Amino acid sequence: MKKFSLEIHEEKIRRHWYICLWILTLYPVVVALFGLILGTTTHILDKESIRDIIKSLINSFASLPFAYLLYFCAYKKPGTVFLTLNLICTPLLLCWDLSKKTLPTDNFGFYLSLIIISLDVGLTAWWFVLSLKLRKINKKIQNQILKSSPAYSHALSILSAAVNLEDLQSKFLILLNESPQIEPALTEIFNEKKESMTSSNN
Repeated sequence: MKKFSLEIHEEKIRRHWYICLWILTLYPVVVALFGLILGTTTHILDKESIRDIIKSLINSFASLPFAYLLYFCAYKKPGTVFLTLNLICTPLLLCWDLSKKTLPTDNFGFYLSLIIISLDVGLTAWWFVLSLKLRKINKKIQNQILKSSPAYSHALSILSAAVNLEDLQSKFLILLNESPQIEPALTEIFNEKKESMTSSNN
């Protein structure tokens, strides 16, 4: 059963991220196949260029399991660790990939390469922005799932029954020791209750 609810625009961001992930994954395959067919049938590309295209095609197919893993960890499951790692690595990998590229000297190859590079950068930038937004949404989902757990309900009832700040602090430390996995939610309840007590005493 679904244990979280999102705004309409958040659902759209998730859907756009999913679409962008597979476009970004399959786009190099399509480009490489197009280049390979074009190069072998028209003889516009030299043998070295065709070898580079075949290498790119192999790398593209090799990235498919990685894309599925990212989909599973960041979309199907609202995780943030693997997504954060990708947000760090993606700009570095893009810069590394662009630094290795050499533009052909002939006009056709030159402009075709510029178009492909522009698409690479544009799609990666789109995915990067959507990934930042998805990471924020996933944290919201994690928080909602956490708040629907029995451990959270138990902690809320215990901390709500605290009679003073000392009692609140004591109960908070005990709960933190019992349920460290809900520490962010415990801290949120603790701070809200502490603020309420402090304001009522003033």
